[in-house]
Amino acid sequence: MKERSKKLRASAVAWGVLILIFAGVIALLSAAGGAVMKIFGFHADSFGSIFLFFLLAGIIGFLGEALAKAFPAVLHEKEPVTDVGAKIIFVTLDTIFSMLSFLAADTLLDSVKASDLALAVLSLILAILSLKDFSGKL
Repeated sequence: MKERSKKLRASAVAWGVLILIFAGVIALLSAAGGAVMKIFGFHADSFGSIFLFFLLAGIIGFLGEALAKAFPAVLHEKEPVTDVGAKIIFVTLDTIFSMLSFLAADTLLDSVKASDLALAVLSLILAILSLKDFSGKL
């Protein structure tokens, strides 16, 4: 019984650490993304609002990101497009899906106001930063 209790506590601690790491990464991305977007007219009531905005956008955009990676990879594998073509398709789709997820999060949260330009710029920056990861999978 004591061993089971120890395993349960160890598991709870491990999950707690993973959740804290996940929250920390989202907090860093939120701060960086909020700073970039502020230049283009982004406003949030608090850091918690920014954190929630990026968390919600990430959850909403999860499926879109998977499609943005899979579609050009399949086209590249079947050889109708080259490496460069697959990268262009990826950046385009990733930008569109990111912007749509940011727009949805902006619509759902009253404490955050983002201009379309801010969302487009951040979406493009994130797509370009994701390109290295996508290129490694080609």
